[in-house]
Amino acid sequence: MAYPTYPLSCLDPSRIFAGVYQPNCGGFADPSNFKAETVIFDSGFNELIHNFGVEIGYQVNNFDMEEMNSIYGENSLMYWSEPVMIKSYLDLQEESPMYALAGFDSGDTITAFIHIKTFTSLLSGLSAFSALDMPIEPKAQDKMTIYPLGCDRTSGRGAKVFEVTEVLDQDVSELNPVMGHYIWRIKGVRSEHNANTNNPRENVNEQIADNSYFGKLSSALFPSLTGEDKKYTDNSDDYVKEQVFPPSTSGNDGSNYGNYY
Repeated sequence: MAYPTYPLSCLDPSRIFAGVYQPNCGGFADPSNFKAETVIFDSGFNELIHNFGVEIGYQVNNFDMEEMNSIYGENSLMYWSEPVMIKSYLDLQEESPMYALAGFDSGDTITAFIHIKTFTSLLSGLSAFSALDMPIEPKAQDKMTIYPLGCDRTSGRGAKVFEVTEVLDQDVSELNPVMGHYIWRIKGVRSEHNANTNNPRENVNEQIADNSYFGKLSSALFPSLTGEDKKYTDNSDDYVKEQVFPPSTSGNDGSNYGNYY
């Protein structure tokens, strides 16, 4: 058998174990060594979302700390930007009637995957980010409207609206192959609970409310809001005073557990 033609110096440990003998040349956990791979994964995620995702309307919450009520931590006149159409891969979990029968609130939830660079490109022109000096990224209390699931609903119903509750760009077990950052994972709940005046709402989503103006708070800035906007005119306080703790002829004013009314 002939001797090998390559020099034996190639078998020197300093050449084989580069991570030990030449640390600057090694490192499988160094993201800078996978620039080509991250480009491939970034393009792959983007293509998957555009092929298998749907177009949603994303509305940015114009949150301003100076306009918030410092005691209650809320702003009833908070507003949202106009919807920006963007592709998103969705995992929609709708409510369970079986849980509702047992008294559990199992409202709709959603998980949306949006390409980071696409989000930055499409929403970079919004004043909500520049005026308030915020980074161009999704955040809690933004709204997402799922238009493809609302175009042909019966009785005038519209697309469901979801409020963002959690935003992550890093989950190594799910979102970050070769330690790159490619997509936002956005979780949200169905937006049915917010009574802000400018809160985006679904069509024909009329809920029983205790306040005088259904779904919205009255304001001097919105004089057109009247009691006629409320479809259900009953008031829970009046019902309790009349039916649960009614006044009696013996002088009892009905406040058996305290004068709440």
